[in-house]
Amino acid sequence: MGGGVVEDPVSGQKMTVAKTIRRAARSTVARNAAALYGVRFAAVVLPLVTVPYLARLLQPAGWGLVLFSRSFSSWLVLAMEYGFQYFATRKIARNRGDREAVAETVSDVLGAKCVLATAAIAVALIARYTAPIFRTHPEYLIWALVLSLAQGFIPLWYFQGTERITTSSRLTILAYALGAACTFIMVRAPDQGVRVLILNAASALLVAGGLLGMMYRQVPWRRPKVSSALRTLRESWSTFVFQGGASFYQAANGFVLGLFVPPAMVAYYGGAERLVRLATSLVDPISWAVYPRISHLMAHQTGEARRYARTVFLILGGLGLCMGGVFFLGAPLLIGLLYGASYTPAIPVLRILSLTIPVIALGTVFAIQWALPAGLERPLGRVAVAAGIGNVGLAVVLAPRFGALGMACAVLSAESFVMVSAYVILKQRRLLPFPIAETLLGLLMRRTATDHQPIRSDPDPS
Repeated sequence: MGGGVVEDPVSGQKMTVAKTIRRAARSTVARNAAALYGVRFAAVVLPLVTVPYLARLLQPAGWGLVLFSRSFSSWLVLAMEYGFQYFATRKIARNRGDREAVAETVSDVLGAKCVLATAAIAVALIARYTAPIFRTHPEYLIWALVLSLAQGFIPLWYFQGTERITTSSRLTILAYALGAACTFIMVRAPDQGVRVLILNAASALLVAGGLLGMMYRQVPWRRPKVSSALRTLRESWSTFVFQGGASFYQAANGFVLGLFVPPAMVAYYGGAERLVRLATSLVDPISWAVYPRISHLMAHQTGEARRYARTVFLILGGLGLCMGGVFFLGAPLLIGLLYGASYTPAIPVLRILSLTIPVIALGTVFAIQWALPAGLERPLGRVAVAAGIGNVGLAVVLAPRFGALGMACAVLSAESFVMVSAYVILKQRRLLPFPIAETLLGLLMRRTATDHQPIRSDPDPS
């Protein structure tokens, strides 16, 4: 059945709902989003298959060591990425018709990553002697470092910018599937938690090597230059400040919490956080697939970019609200099934963190899908840094007294601050891609009109 009539987000033409859905499903953005869902499934969901097994086998103390190390690794990966997921993706998307320009961008970004890898090694050496857990378990630090270096060199930004995600998704899925399967074979005792990190690192190395090989079959090799690498770091600084600040409290909270509480408390927080990360990972592929398209359209067809942004707002906002409600109401069931009775203290933590899901979804539209393509990295960077500092400050105050619950409250406060601030930045500059109230009201009125229309055949049978 054709249902009502809606406006196509690209052309602005009136089309039936069925035809709009069919056209969207056949688009390059839809194919890239599907491929990114595959990548996200491999990187996030497949490892979660092992969580019930590992949480019970390693117990909160052992599982907390793994989560603490992974959090430190994620923090180093943020430094390695340096905002290139947005900066390099946008630059390649704007110049993807120029093979030499793309090759130069690839060379500059990889050269910058070599500089950042050196800094990551130095940070790991400092952590070896300052973090109590790493002083007693140095093997966890070593493999956390290897994992971060491997993930840092995965060139997903290239495939996003060229909108060729489908060419890289198969290898990623295969590598993480093998890692998840090997976990059940190689991790068999409570004192073998470090093997989890070894398998994670091996999977990341396979993905990085394979995707770098694919990339250089499409672009010519250019030897990185130190001067170009340093220039790229300077140019992408604003994007790094935004991405690094915005992601710091997501990636490093387990590490920060572990500085104040025992590993078991880290496990309660980390277990809930991984479930919420699963929910937000369902939002990310749509965001990543649309970002290069909006960046391209803003440089050439602003009206179409606005229509795309409005559609993404409705989709991501709806997904965020639905998933947040499911995780809030289903927290006892999810924790009990996945982790067991020993993780009951994680239930209220999951409920607090579930409130961040719709907040992150809406913040993604304002900050990533519109403000970044509009070149507002600097004000967003200031917001992100303020949120990161506020998050750490609240964590230092709340975590020693309230443990995992205190950390969850700090995260919710930081995410809310980022979302509201991104909206205010756009509104003050009169750059909102669409009026929020009118968009929601229009959707409600269109829905009401559709409900009152008689059922009829689709006039377009194609």
